[in-house]
Amino acid sequence: MTDSLFSLISSLNYSLSSDERIISLNEIEKIMNEDEQAIRLCYRKDMMNMEYNDKLRFFKQDSKEVKEARKNFYEAKKEFESYEIVKKYLKSYKEVRELLDEINEVLFSDFNVNLCPKK
Repeated sequence: MTDSLFSLISSLNYSLSSDERIISLNEIEKIMNEDEQAIRLCYRKDMMNMEYNDKLRFFKQDSKEVKEARKNFYEAKKEFESYEIVKKYLKSYKEVRELLDEINEVLFSDFNVNLCPKK
């Protein structure tokens, strides 16, 4: 039993590591992580997100401070996600996520019958 399970897991691992979607995602991620502009845009987005969360701790949701921080975060996130290599990464990530969701459904559907409703 243990050997056959190990064999099946090894086979799945090999299939995943040789899947063109996962290979592509890894290649795009490497390029994105070496792109200085992508790094700057990501940093700015993260800083605006932290600022927004900080404002939410101290001000009401409809305050001028929170609205401005939300707008700044939205703009930084939009600029980051509009950058070409990031767009490619997000598209590739979505494809891999769908693949992994399918695998999850096949492997674990019998175990999560009534645990979480489908969205």
